[in-house]
Amino acid sequence: MAKKLEDVISENLTDMIDICMEYVEYRAEAKKIFVYVSAEQNRIMPSGFMQIHDRILDMGTVNQGLKPGEKPYDINPNVQLEVGRILYEDFAKIMKACKEFGRAVPKEIRAVYDCQTKKFSAHLGYDNVWSIRSNVGPKDIMREWMEEEQRKLDLGLSQ
Repeated sequence: MAKKLEDVISENLTDMIDICMEYVEYRAEAKKIFVYVSAEQNRIMPSGFMQIHDRILDMGTVNQGLKPGEKPYDINPNVQLEVGRILYEDFAKIMKACKEFGRAVPKEIRAVYDCQTKKFSAHLGYDNVWSIRSNVGPKDIMREWMEEEQRKLDLGLSQ
């Protein structure tokens, strides 16, 4: 049976979450995994960030969320680059499938995996996000999302 576009998107989003889970070694300290992809103006920026205990942190700062005595994560920049490469490849497969099916390519992906409940959600956006704002890039948008998620945690609106 031929794959549908939704199958290709789902498979690649699952792989994106999985590589981020691998980055944090599938450990219990990681409560949620977030994947952000921006694809505007021929610029693709994929990245992941995590909730470690009660803190929202990017891949380079995940150890700041650990409690005393917990084993540090390997935050080697080469490992982070490899994660980014895999996220990029997964998004490239989504782009290719969208084109093959004659559908629009998402300009933004926000995917969340709750490691405790095993719930997954994703939002695919098709409108420009950062390129319509002055002096704002894709990393700024991701940082805004990270700050929003941290505020939710601080207010007890997210577990």
